[in-house]
Amino acid sequence: MRGTKLHRLKFGTTVQLVLQDTNIFVTENHPIHLHGYSFFILVEGFGNFNPRTDPAKFNFVDPPHRNTVGVPVGGWAVIRFVADNPGTWLMHCDSNNHSWLSKKLYGKFSTGVICKSSKVSLKVFMYDMPPRSSILAPRLESSRRLSGLI
Repeated sequence: MRGTKLHRLKFGTTVQLVLQDTNIFVTENHPIHLHGYSFFILVEGFGNFNPRTDPAKFNFVDPPHRNTVGVPVGGWAVIRFVADNPGTWLMHCDSNNHSWLSKKLYGKFSTGVICKSSKVSLKVFMYDMPPRSSILAPRLESSRRLSGLI
């Protein structure tokens, strides 16, 4: 599928994803589901994610721990997980109503393959056709330090 990229992650890598909704055709939240992992929802908001100011809002004390996050219409969510489950895993919108927009598959993550960094930060946009993810922000502290929640 166009726009789907395999992200190869070293085992134990801390992965942070900024999920930004930019779709103008869908008027409901996007339930983004990641197979093979549960993740922490650090923060959600409306408008565009601001990498300078929004990280100050991250919840490191008691963030929700889920495998699906509802990305708000015209908004964003930041999730974080540790890539400690070997295999190739899919991330997609769980809404059947959105599949007609070719939104079934946003990314694939393969754990256990060597990469240069032990921390990864990606920004994922939700368009009519999902584009490739790109590196977004400076690396932040490991989610293993989230008050012992992992």
